[in-house]
Amino acid sequence: MENSKPKKATLKMKNHTINSLQELRDNFDPKTILKKHSNGKLAKWLNQNYYENEALAVINIDPDSDTRLQDLCNALGVEYSLLLYFSDEDKALIPEKEKLLSTITTDTEILQHAHLVATSQSELASLLDKNANLIYLCNNTFSIPISVPDKTYIGVGNDVVIENPFTKTQYEHAGIIIKNINLPEHEDPNAIKIARSAAADYGYDDFADYHSSLASKYHEALKVKPLIVKKTLELIIPDNDAYYDSYSSCENAAEQILKNVYKKANSLFDPESKNSLARECSKHYSNIIKSTFEDELTSLRDTSINNNTEEAYNKLCKLINKSKSKLKKSYDCELVEDAEFYELYDLDYFVDQVDIDSIQLDDSSDYELLDMVIKVIDYLCDTSTKYIISDIHSSFNELRSDMDDHVLTFYKYAHREYNRYVQKIEKCLDEIAGYNDK
Repeated sequence: MENSKPKKATLKMKNHTINSLQELRDNFDPKTILKKHSNGKLAKWLNQNYYENEALAVINIDPDSDTRLQDLCNALGVEYSLLLYFSDEDKALIPEKEKLLSTITTDTEILQHAHLVATSQSELASLLDKNANLIYLCNNTFSIPISVPDKTYIGVGNDVVIENPFTKTQYEHAGIIIKNINLPEHEDPNAIKIARSAAADYGYDDFADYHSSLASKYHEALKVKPLIVKKTLELIIPDNDAYYDSYSSCENAAEQILKNVYKKANSLFDPESKNSLARECSKHYSNIIKSTFEDELTSLRDTSINNNTEEAYNKLCKLINKSKSKLKKSYDCELVEDAEFYELYDLDYFVDQVDIDSIQLDDSSDYELLDMVIKVIDYLCDTSTKYIISDIHSSFNELRSDMDDHVLTFYKYAHREYNRYVQKIEKCLDEIAGYNDK
């Protein structure tokens, strides 16, 4: 005879069955936790044991993130160390590195971080793959990637050489600190574009170096962070304790519940919907543009008259006035042309993830007497099998995660498109100022 309660998820780590969050912390195993996160069993275990905050944090962690293990540690209250990423082979090399370092330096800070020392390019690559933020370079020639920011490299000894190096300033603009390593004082003309691109990706803005003071003034006002709004998706279950006479009727009920939220999620990517992300983003970014120039057009017109650049001023006004419709058109095209990308998984996929359990209503062993009377009063003469939706939340959470991924992708696109539109405005401002490109 089957039980009406959903099957409990089990969590094992280091051959130990985990019964509490503290036991999980005490027996923490990186490989197991990464696997359980990937297959959803970690979130299910947390939910079933009513660790709701931890479950939500775990669900929101990107399975493809470079910092996934660190993020999971933070969510579960586990102290994170880069050593958690190290294989047995990696750990076996540490004593050898400690011995080498002791012949080069007496700096205790370095000696205590032998696991962060690279003595070859392959070891440097391994540390970068593990997302190490501090790396010591020792006794070799290395290539430091300028496109990987938020790193500090410290040379140990006098034999560290950097191939194809950038200047200290170029590295710093790209979010990289170099210490105790000789770097060139002058920029390599062939590498300027690479360094500038890396700096821009990191967030360094050299706009004023290449544009008029007029354009630079408005550049700062128009430079905004991407619009990112967390979308709510509510799971409405009319009767969480409802029993169904057949498996198919229970499945149909679950499908209808998910269909409602599925429809709402998809409406975000429908250009014709009032909930469309295209509508939201075009309104947001056009408001920024219009408010920036709301009280400035008279002054800009006077400047254009003085510089005989009225044509550029007229182009600027057109760009401002049509910003909402132009951006909306661009955003709509994105949703239409890439409609296949923005489609969520099929509804059937999420329905298939729902757990449905069968029960026998004449079996009172699993109920308190009063609860039994309330729930089965209409079924006293019916001993046939009934069905109940035992877990729809896991499926809903996956649907919400799928939606969130698509929403974030569109928001990033919308911001890039806004920046491209702003570049047209800034070009007009340079023309109004009579500025010639360097």
